[in-house]
This record gives sequence, structure tokens and C-alpha cells, in this order.
Amino acid sequence: MESSDNLSFDSATILCVALDPGPAQWLLMLSQHFLRHPPKFHWRLALGPRSANSFGPEFDSYCLTRKLNDISNIAEVESLLASETWQVRGILLSAAGWPVECILLNLAKTRNIRVAQYVETWYNYRRRLASETNWPKPEYLLLPDKYAIEEVSAEGIKAEHIRVVGNPVWENISPKKSFKGTQWLFIDAPVRRDYAYTLGYDEYDAWQLVEAEHRRRAISKPILFARHPTDIAKSVPNGAISVNYNISLLEDVGVVFGMFSAPMIDAYLRGLRVVSVQPNLKIDQNPLSRRKLISLVTSSQTLSMALNMQHRDIDKNFQLTFSNSLNRLRAFTEELMYE
Repeated sequence: MESSDNLSFDSATILCVALDPGPAQWLLMLSQHFLRHPPKFHWRLALGPRSANSFGPEFDSYCLTRKLNDISNIAEVESLLASETWQVRGILLSAAGWPVECILLNLAKTRNIRVAQYVETWYNYRRRLASETNWPKPEYLLLPDKYAIEEVSAEGIKAEHIRVVGNPVWENISPKKSFKGTQWLFIDAPVRRDYAYTLGYDEYDAWQLVEAEHRRRAISKPILFARHPTDIAKSVPNGAISVNYNISLLEDVGVVFGMFSAPMIDAYLRGLRVVSVQPNLKIDQNPLSRRKLISLVTSSQTLSMALNMQHRDIDKNFQLTFSNSLNRLRAFTEELMYE
């Protein structure tokens, strides 16, 4: 914790908010950098229950809460901005479309606090940043690359300033040196809950396609099934093994299946075979398959073909997207607070 002398000298504080695991990992990288190289300003964390476990006890003195609810009321959110010893000058806010994010945006505008919302991946911009017609826009929007600028603009999302900062999590993922794993991993996502059938399929359709191919190939090891962190009560399919996803899980995995979740990018950057399963799709939500970096399968025939294809190396230009991410992000925090 900072000394009282520092607090009296300059009370400027950045409030860093993460509700979900993906944003939490992104914010964790910055927070660890703050610990190693303390900034000129103060910093505090406001975490949701799904993100809190990413931050160990070394962050206790910086955490205003580890229980920030997706639908917290205004009084709860206002308490994050209140202090006699420091003043929030900037907010680094996750972008997941939760009501509490909207409350923070509105409060910030009434108090002349600048907000930067960060989007760590390449889909659902409108759902993340403009879930309602009166959703306020941030002053700054932080995106992973120039490709995301084109996509966010196409969805009608606007911000006064856009900054490309990469992704500090994916900057630190390096390819595996050997590929001995044969285990299949299925990354689940609540597609039916969030999209109904507007995409042309749901997660049950995707699972059935993968499970049928697994059975056809007579693979003895059961499929690992990683539930989405917002859907942990979902039943695991018969014969599958339930696992909690973290990147270390990829060490013994040979093939990763999913629809369009961020762990698929983890797996791709580790050099694993990654397959996007979107049966009868109407819209491809997966940034890797949209860029032709991994196989997109829509039927049992295309799934079988994808698994029989020679495995491709990681695209070097995609890796370069994340170069110097942490330094770019750290430099931006100085801009947010002082420029």
C-alpha cells in the first residue's frame, strides 16, 4: 500500500475494473506490472466474483472489492469512487455489457472522470459496448489490433479516441516445443442463452458434432468438457470429463474444439490444433476462422476433413499483433491519467 505522504502529495487514482475471467487476465498483467514498477498515480481494483480468483493475496490492499456484482446498484458503485484520501481521475473498465459497467460510465460522465473500456478479443462489440440504446460511450476504447477497429466501426460503435494496445495475456503465450497430447478438449459457451438460434446453431449442436466424430474414431480417452465461467451449473454431457479451464490445461491436450471463445486463441498461440465448430452457421463469430487461421467446420464431413488435414504453423503476423502489448497498455494509463 502507498504511504500516507504519497497520498497527500497527489491523490490521482485509476480505478481498474474486471467482471469476467478474460478481462481479469488482461487486467492482471497490468496490475503485476504496477506492482513491479509503481506508477506515479494510485491504483485500485474492483473485481467481480468470476475474476477475483485470478488475483492473489498480494493484491488485497489494492482491492476495493472482489464481489462487484454484474447488476450492482448505484449506491454500491458510488462507494467505489468515494475516498477522503484519493480521487478517481480515470477508470479502466471491462467491456462485457453488464449493467454495472453502464452505471460506472454514467457516473463517470457526471463527475468528469475519463473512462477507457478495453475489449480483449474480436467479437460481440455491440453486445459488449452498447447493450442498450442509451448506453453511454467511453472516451477511450482499447482494442487488440487494427482489424478490430474495422469491425467495431462496422457495428456502429463509436468512441472519442481509439487506442490499439494488443493483449498482454496473449503477448506472453509461446508455442509448445512438442505435441504429444492426444486428449480432446471442448470449450463450451452459452450460445443458446445469449443468441438463441440467431447464429444458426447452439452449443449443443456443436457438441454433438464433436462427440459423434470422437465416437466414430473410437478414441479411448473421454473428451474434456470446459464449462463457461458464467454457466458453471450446466450439466456435463454423458461420457465427458468436467474441467475448469486454465491455460495449463493445454499441456496434455492435442485438439481444442469450440465455437468462438477466448481460450481457443490461447490454444492457437500454444501451437495446438484448434477447430471452430459452428454447424449451419449464419455468422462466423470466431476471429481465427474469419482470418482463415484455423479450420471452420459446419458439418460432420467438414469436421472429419479438418482433423485429417496437415497441422499449420502459427501465423507470424497474428503473433506480432501482441508485440509490446504490456508497454503500450502501461503507456496508455499515463495518457489517461495525465494528458
